[in-house]
Amino acid sequence: MRILHIYPKADSLLAQYVDLLSKGMAAEATSLATDDPVAFKQMCRELKPDIVHQHGQLDWTIPAHARLVVTPHGMAHSRNAYTYVARSDFEYKQLADLGLLRIETIRNPLITKTTTAEKMVAQYRLVYQQVMDSNVLELMDADTLTALRMLLKAGITGDSRWLGPTPKLPEQIDWRKLIIYVRLEGVEETLVKGCAAMNVQPPTIPPVKSYLPDKYTKPTTAHADDVVQLVGIIQKSMADGLLPLLRLVELDQLLRRDNIEDDLLLKELEKEKLKPLFTSLLQLLQEQTLLDEGFMPCQPTNNHETSKLRNLLKSHLLI
Repeated sequence: MRILHIYPKADSLLAQYVDLLSKGMAAEATSLATDDPVAFKQMCRELKPDIVHQHGQLDWTIPAHARLVVTPHGMAHSRNAYTYVARSDFEYKQLADLGLLRIETIRNPLITKTTTAEKMVAQYRLVYQQVMDSNVLELMDADTLTALRMLLKAGITGDSRWLGPTPKLPEQIDWRKLIIYVRLEGVEETLVKGCAAMNVQPPTIPPVKSYLPDKYTKPTTAHADDVVQLVGIIQKSMADGLLPLLRLVELDQLLRRDNIEDDLLLKELEKEKLKPLFTSLLQLLQEQTLLDEGFMPCQPTNNHETSKLRNLLKSHLLI
């Protein structure tokens, strides 16, 4: 983990606080700190921090690849952060009254005897890990994404041979991110089935805390009886700005049923004015669950609607 602390210039108390925190995290994180905006830009280029931890009020531009944590230290702020850290219950209430969510309370050992430096560091350690365990999809590398799609297909079909004669998962898989993601997307059971089909034993990952979007609710089965009904459910979900991965898995499963009559299905979709959405969903299924062309009633479409679906899928867990 790479953490870059920033704080207002010539604030000796904040500098001491940052130094205390950085030294306490030295065993598990690379930490740098600066009160200089020019040096900050250079450090961002060189360190490529996972987390930028802002102390106090600053208006510096945070790089897109970094996740922001803000400890206001009683100062005003105007940032959208993964989490805000209050120093007291009173400050917690102040932040909550501003409409902010995802607020933690970590007391400052430099100004109160009700905590210690060791306890402060331990609490921040949990906060940093929770930040890195949030919206993990955007942190997944290519190998982990490939493994996700292979395991979903194996789980949906129950047979690894659908992936080829001798399918093999990538060697470098970030199992922690993968398992966190499928849990939050409601498809952990499918992944477990996929692991069994591929004779893979995933590591045991205990329940993990993640920061989640304000309106997040864990996806549950749509209980759709047929493809047309499910596509209609997806359309309504899109109107709310949502597309959980579970819906794609369910659609893949329905399309693999033996009783699908392609011509009749397409006529029903056209009647309900759902065919354009359906053809875009087929493109996503091809990408996300590796649906074979033989189970597609028509050709997939890759257009503006498809891009919208991709963005909804990517942003489902976005803070």
